[in-house]
Amino acid sequence: MPTLLRLVNHAGRYFEYGDDEAALIEQIRRWNPDNVAGYQRFLAGAKPIFEAGFSLIDKPFLHIGDMLRVAPDLIRLRAYQSVYTYASQHIQDPFLRCCFSFHPLFIGGNPFDSTSIYAMVHYIERKWGVHRAPGGTSTIVHAMIRLLRDLGGTLELNADHSCTRVSQAIRSDSGKGQQVYYRHSAPPAHPAVFRPISTILLY
Repeated sequence: MPTLLRLVNHAGRYFEYGDDEAALIEQIRRWNPDNVAGYQRFLAGAKPIFEAGFSLIDKPFLHIGDMLRVAPDLIRLRAYQSVYTYASQHIQDPFLRCCFSFHPLFIGGNPFDSTSIYAMVHYIERKWGVHRAPGGTSTIVHAMIRLLRDLGGTLELNADHSCTRVSQAIRSDSGKGQQVYYRHSAPPAHPAVFRPISTILLY
């Protein structure tokens, strides 16, 4: 089983977290055999969470009605629970609970506070595998910079700026007196998505 993560407890004992389900179950059996059935229930329960939650991943929630439309599904799936609480309903071993609820940490979330919707991440790993950029996240950043420059844009680092909303655009006043405008790259229903016209400021 290709090891994606080695999760270590306070005593130095570790759990090899990988994307091969049979090997993962064997890891659980070696750690605490009483939790194999619980893990299988955890994974089965993550499927409907995935089916409901993944369809919302690119949907904006700009109005109260947007949330009300999906509220019944979220309540039915108990999305108000934390992902740790969800894992605890199926897995009894305290350390294994952590092993299957840590995913919010990837984006700075707390498994004890983050919604149980995050349980779908484990299902996604089983369904599509885990992919990474060779060389790490910085290679993605450098590729985006190359793309920006290929498109004729410029990059300015360590620049102070303030932003002012101007009708359907954003004006960014940099510390060097430049005014940079962004316009929508998507319909008005997605106001958080912008396309740079000339310059992007990263700081």
